[in-house]
Amino acid sequence: MYFEEDRVYHIFNRGINRRQTFYTSRNYEYFLGKVEKELSPWADILSYCLMPNHFHLLIRANKAGCELYQKFEPAQIPMQVLSKKLGVTLGSYTQGINKHYSRTGSLWQQKTKAIELNRFKDASDYLESCFHYIHQNPTRAGLVAKAYEWPYSSYNEYLRNSSINICDIRVALSLLNKTPLEFLISSKIVKENNDLKRFLYYNSEP
Repeated sequence: MYFEEDRVYHIFNRGINRRQTFYTSRNYEYFLGKVEKELSPWADILSYCLMPNHFHLLIRANKAGCELYQKFEPAQIPMQVLSKKLGVTLGSYTQGINKHYSRTGSLWQQKTKAIELNRFKDASDYLESCFHYIHQNPTRAGLVAKAYEWPYSSYNEYLRNSSINICDIRVALSLLNKTPLEFLISSKIVKENNDLKRFLYYNSEP
């Protein structure tokens, strides 16, 4: 995947063979800690949602994240810092889970997807649709009745009701051109977008 500065990306992956990737609250918290440590220096974290067998991230790449990662062997293909750190996030989480649960092998599907939102003609509409769709994942899956009841998404960060604060809310609201109140009102409306559905990870073929 290739990132460009100030571009917004919808990043997602799921467990290999659609298997579970998060088992306990500590697993979810451990993964979010990895996101904050490894990704937030290289991108603005705009939203996220961790589901039992997949995750969604919405980020805006920064200049440092788009630079080439310098610690690679001459024979290796050069990689951007943000791509490298995304791999580190998933790889280190897998190592932790494998060690804790005495398992071996891959946890995630081989290729993590990153969809650039700016490439769409109606990018602002796609951004808002994607934003709310990410937060509505748990209600669509029937895990909870209300988005705020799911503790492993950034929705509660926007409600100012979360002990986890890794999102740059100021940047997100600026990109959406909304006040906090306007965002919360619009978040209660189910957003339908055919392009979004086409790229949504859990509707894709394994």
